[in-house]
Order: sequence, then structure tokens, then C-alpha cells
Amino acid sequence: MDCRIRIIKIFIELFEIDESAITDNTILNDYFDGTDLDIIDLIEAIESEFDITVYDGDLLMITTFGELVQYVETKLEKGH
Repeated sequence: MDCRIRIIKIFIELFEIDESAITDNTILNDYFDGTDLDIIDLIEAIESEFDITVYDGDLLMITTFGELVQYVETKLEKGH
């Protein structure tokens, strides 16, 4: 399954949003409720789905869905 589709499924599950609302330009902070729990949940879901390590600091630098997909794809290419 495509990396982008897998991340979309994570967003749908965690944030209960419609798939059509997610584009490369979707701002991640729009889906966090202001607590670190959403960020932690997202990190854990991505790590579990892709068997990679996501560093908190890295995720805080990522602002859009497209950047998140690129980040995960890069980690997968490097085998992290």
C-alpha cells in the first residue's frame, strides 16, 4: 500500500476527518487540539505502521501533510 494512503488512514482514524479534506497542503496543526497527546498519538501510529523511529523534534518542524509524507518516505528509504 502506498505510503501516502497509509498516512491518510492514520489521520482518518486519529482525527476523524474525511479523506477528501487531506491534501499535501493540509496544515497538521489544524488537527491537533492544542495538547501534546495528539502529536504523541500521531508519532506512535506512524512508528507502528511503518516500523520507523519518528523524533518529536522532527515532527515539530513538519507543517503540512505533504511534508509528513516526504519525511516518512525518506525514513523508509534510509531504513530507519
